[in-house]
Amino acid sequence: MKDYLLTLKIQNNYLAKMMESRGIKNAAELHRLSGVSQSDIGKALNLKRPAYSSRGLNATASSLCDFFMCEVGDIYPPEHLHNPLDQHIFKAEYAYQDNLLEGEGACPSLLLESNDAHGAIEDMMGYLNERERKAIQMRHGMQDGVESTFRNIGGEFGVSSSRAMEIYNKALRKARYYAEKQSQTEHLRTLRQED
Repeated sequence: MKDYLLTLKIQNNYLAKMMESRGIKNAAELHRLSGVSQSDIGKALNLKRPAYSSRGLNATASSLCDFFMCEVGDIYPPEHLHNPLDQHIFKAEYAYQDNLLEGEGACPSLLLESNDAHGAIEDMMGYLNERERKAIQMRHGMQDGVESTFRNIGGEFGVSSSRAMEIYNKALRKARYYAEKQSQTEHLRTLRQED
């Protein structure tokens, strides 16, 4: 038996951050305020149901957009407007002696602080302009450890909080696009080396 069980849960950060910006702590509270069923909110948070079906925008997404007074792209990642996430929880077992990081016997809690992770983030940020980098850094507390609201980010840039959210979302989409492109290029390079 392995020593550690590492669990990764993927959630809809667009909806989670929208809830957070309004002071809504969980799906039950959003249900009470919006009238949307808690199970439907859970499916939206876990990306089990996309925003659109073959008939158009689904009722849950429509009700949430009305409640938050926003566009569907503000509460759903672009990749999941039409496609659900197949699996939102990933688990892996590790033994203490498994080389999770470069150092021998490294503790799994340090996994997120690995040089590889920091390098990947720095590479991703390299594709963004100054404003986009700053929006991501402020939102995730990468400079001072304090996560900023879109209102604070907007104040820093001299724009509205909704415009700050647009800048942030565009930066994420741009970074993901270039990260995926780089990953595909590296995969092709590896395949060529194997031939």
